[in-house]
Amino acid sequence: MRPRVPGRHLTLAVILLAASCLIEVPASAQDAGQSTALKDVPRGHLELTFEEKHPLGNVTEQCRRFEWTRGFVRRHDERGGRYDLEDVRFHAYVPRLTKPEATLGVLVHVSPSDSGGIPETWIPVLERFRIIAVGFEGGGNDREIWYRVAWALDALHGIQARYPVDPRRCYVTGFSGGARIASRLAFLYPDVFQGGIYQGGCNYFEALPTADGTKSWPKRFPKPSGEHWKLFRDRSRHAFVFGEDDFNREQGEAILRHLQDREGLTRLKWIQMPERGHEPATPHALAEAIAWLDAPLESK
Repeated sequence: MRPRVPGRHLTLAVILLAASCLIEVPASAQDAGQSTALKDVPRGHLELTFEEKHPLGNVTEQCRRFEWTRGFVRRHDERGGRYDLEDVRFHAYVPRLTKPEATLGVLVHVSPSDSGGIPETWIPVLERFRIIAVGFEGGGNDREIWYRVAWALDALHGIQARYPVDPRRCYVTGFSGGARIASRLAFLYPDVFQGGIYQGGCNYFEALPTADGTKSWPKRFPKPSGEHWKLFRDRSRHAFVFGEDDFNREQGEAILRHLQDREGLTRLKWIQMPERGHEPATPHALAEAIAWLDAPLESK
């Protein structure tokens, strides 16, 4: 049964050139509609490092939201989630901006591999929607989850510090195992991300049975609570992008149905790619997903 669908590296010279022309954007310029000088802001493919971690990415905060203990983290990671941000390399694509009053959206990309690069096929879509895509190296499926969560948050925080970002257009995405991390971020950090695009994978806060009832997909994280649940329920937007023949499609459909029928969410979009298997979103599907996430803002 188908768910109901409501309504390393650049050369050193390039890096230094990008850094030399980078202007710092005042915090006030990050508000939607605030003008800022854009002509000297570097754009295109960039490799970046950031100096400040996201305040909500530390292991203590993650333990609170994911209901882990510090002992659990230490048992699985001798570093206990500690890392030097200066050692993390971020990759971004920044589209053109010609109007001084314009702002940008941000799409944080969690990759299932360690590359963290921005796919070339995304570029026309990013230009069309004026949205920065940013990913990180070394955060593939073999990396402990707390680093992937922290670096995704750091990526957003670093971009927000340097570019005029519309805070209503901060999204997270990923493919396969990266999509499973993206869903955790969008569900448990609705105060940071306003929505997510889940390409070929998604995790959930309850165990859900398969259609034939022979097995179930396990609960992977706790249900958001309190103010986080209110934000998730009332503000977050979510797009599920799956190939018609994707082996993860049934789980994605089950999660969307549960969110609709049991939790009462309406800001959900199912995008199925015909004659596709377990594959990342096509440019057309990605554009449809971003348009869906942006749609509630068009009337404001």
